[in-house]
Amino acid sequence: MKSYGRFIEISDRLTAARVTGWSRGRRITFISPVDCAALMGFPWWHAIVSGLDIPSVVDCGDSANLAATSLRGGHSGVVFQGNAAQRAALTVLAQTCGAEILSERPAALKLKPEFPEHYQQHLLSEYLDNGATE
Repeated sequence: MKSYGRFIEISDRLTAARVTGWSRGRRITFISPVDCAALMGFPWWHAIVSGLDIPSVVDCGDSANLAATSLRGGHSGVVFQGNAAQRAALTVLAQTCGAEILSERPAALKLKPEFPEHYQQHLLSEYLDNGATE
């Protein structure tokens, strides 16, 4: 498994930009909300994380099509919980793209956009320093 660093769940561009600034020098990875590829589509997630120098993982649930699109779109990895035959094919694609398939969703800090900025920053600091996700 790649060395992703700490996972931060985000769902908007402003939070992504803030976290990018606050976490300078720390190893983090952005992860989408659960099953977001099926709910919002790959272009939505791509718009949130594109241009940021942070690895990103998109949760594709059991959709092999969305997982393949996300891998080809340049994401570091995808969460894929579909069948074994599809996972095998996606693993080959992931290797070609320099990415990875995660069969289980990793623990992550959820930074919701409705949280005030100072609270987001506090939660991130606690998570990076102590591992607290709640």
